[in-house]
Amino acid sequence: MKRLLVALLLCGALTNTLILSAQSSTTTLSRFTVSTGVGLFPTYYRAGEHSGMFPLSFKVSVDVSKHFRLGTFFGYSSTTARPNIFTEGDNSYITNKTKVFGLRAEMTKEFSDRVQGYGGSMIGYHHADVKEFNRDTKALVIRATDAPTPFNPNEKKEN
Repeated sequence: MKRLLVALLLCGALTNTLILSAQSSTTTLSRFTVSTGVGLFPTYYRAGEHSGMFPLSFKVSVDVSKHFRLGTFFGYSSTTARPNIFTEGDNSYITNKTKVFGLRAEMTKEFSDRVQGYGGSMIGYHHADVKEFNRDTKALVIRATDAPTPFNPNEKKEN
């Protein structure tokens, strides 16, 4: 249950980052809308992580009716944590390559020529590829499944 909650929170954070796009372009081809964007801040900005690239988003939708669209979305973010010396003495860093994709439903309502309301929902899949590397050798650190890790410091409890 905790993993599902964390995945949903990360998906929400990435989605919010994708919505707050610094550079965004939209192209409308008759019934199709294509949108791309680059995030204003890295996904884990508050954690002080280094981002090799800013979050990217890509959306394609088709007009089903005058006020309703169906579409798909894709997002990508890559983050690298600062190297840390953890309690067991390992000097390592963590990379997180996050991908989000799924379906979107959008509804619009025009109130005037310049004012338009928008709402919708998304359902999708979130995949976080989190890996730990040794800072000196750049080798992948592999830990036992029940051992504590920097991103999960609590050992699994025996029942």
